Amino acid sequence: MAWTGDHSQRPAEVFTVIHATPAMHQEAVLLGSNAVVAWLDRDIRASPQDIAAAIVQEMGMLAEDVSVVRHFPEAYLVRFSHQHHCADAAGRRDLKFRDTRLQMRSWRLEAHSKNVDLVHHVRLCLDGLPLQAWDEFAVAQAIGPECSID
Repeated sequence: MAWTGDHSQRPAEVFTVIHATPAMHQEAVLLGSNAVVAWLDRDIRASPQDIAAAIVQEMGMLAEDVSVVRHFPEAYLVRFSHQHHCADAAGRRDLKFRDTRLQMRSWRLEAHSKNVDLVHHVRLCLDGLPLQAWDEFAVAQAIGPECSID
């Protein structure tokens, strides 16, 4: 009899389709009006907090009005609380950042989102795996061949 945690009864592959919801459409509209993608002219290390601080300083806005996260394929996604800040940033196209320039372009649905297979990073709690079994081989066996360990 199979029980909920019986790995032998689970399928080898699982596919999920997520249909667009009204909230997803609303988020796309909000990103289109309040977000820019950004990257640095030179390959230097900068945290999202450093980028946010530079934008706040150069554009003269409040720190809580801008949020920066890492973004692929561009380096950063900058989200503004106010549409006029986003329009100003996109209009400037670049800002001074240390000894280089921070390039900014408007986020557009057509250019910055598409249906692709995404590789997801998850943190997984494996109950019942004894301490001596915590090696790469045992964990790989526990999570299955469709996953990789980072």
